[in-house]
Amino acid sequence: MFGAVTNNGQGDGGDELNCRIMLCALDPEIDNRVLDGVSKELSMRPECGAHVINCRLGLAGWNSDFFEYEQDIVTAATRAGALVVTLQRGNSKGQNLDQIPFYPASYDHVLSVGATEDTTDAIADFSNLGLNVLFAPGRNIRVALDNGSYGTDQSTSAASPLVAGLAGLLKAAHPEWTPEQIAEQISYDR
Repeated sequence: MFGAVTNNGQGDGGDELNCRIMLCALDPEIDNRVLDGVSKELSMRPECGAHVINCRLGLAGWNSDFFEYEQDIVTAATRAGALVVTLQRGNSKGQNLDQIPFYPASYDHVLSVGATEDTTDAIADFSNLGLNVLFAPGRNIRVALDNGSYGTDQSTSAASPLVAGLAGLLKAAHPEWTPEQIAEQISYDR
């Protein structure tokens, strides 16, 4: 429900009050590296005024090695004033990212998001974990479906927009804050 309008009598509302959404997409059938498909778009987002970049990057089974040029893209976006939030896709059911990094979620300057259960706040059985992973609700998240109705989702893809929305609210309340200050505030209690 990222960017969903609140109090309009239709569907659900998101936590990203009055946000503007800029889309970028990649085709995993064409792009042979995850950030190859969005490197141009990601690096251009800060020029367009983006303060938070929520990326759904990294696919299970893809090579998740560290690549300097990908780290450079994230670093450039951060230096331009954008906080990069990404889910730690791959969801290897409990893989500890501190022991086995998964990129792009493990890059410097990335706020990596995992998922929790809906009522117990325990780490979801499909989510990776680690000391540098921030967790948000990721099970039974109400979402808009392609057919115009609503359903639920269970994924880190559902958790990540909640953190990105919180980052956007913090930026709106404190426009002078840097991406690092926003990330620190969100993860302060970790």
